[in-house]
Amino acid sequence: MKKNKSINFLKEEKQEEKIFKCTVIILIYLLIFQTYTNIKAVNNLKEEINYTKLMTQSNEVLKSENKKSTLIKDTNKIYDLLGFSNVEKLSVENNKVSIEGKCKNLKKLDELKSMDNIKNFSIASVENKNNKLYFHAVYEIGGSE
Repeated sequence: MKKNKSINFLKEEKQEEKIFKCTVIILIYLLIFQTYTNIKAVNNLKEEINYTKLMTQSNEVLKSENKKSTLIKDTNKIYDLLGFSNVEKLSVENNKVSIEGKCKNLKKLDELKSMDNIKNFSIASVENKNNKLYFHAVYEIGGSE
């Protein structure tokens, strides 16, 4: 007759065996938790990829209003109005533009003052040298369109 050996789980164990079993159980739980979080992350990425595919494949054009700064347009208008060689200094600081330059008559400065998107235009100084007017003007940027 054969003897059957059965494992007695209730018997007292050595201290090292208890620590080993606890460590193995903790590692198994950590492995299961890490696997679960990675599966969730992969599913979220798949959903995001599907959403972006739908957005790129859709024929609808999303309307968006781009608010462009008028500073570049205004600067080009100033250079066109006065001439590139006549503007000696143009600086921008906290939405205030300072221009130093020269022109032949005051009509150019009036045209500069009447430009769109210019607020609080003031001429700080004007000097007449060699039939040219040297000026220093300051204004605020009018915003964006």
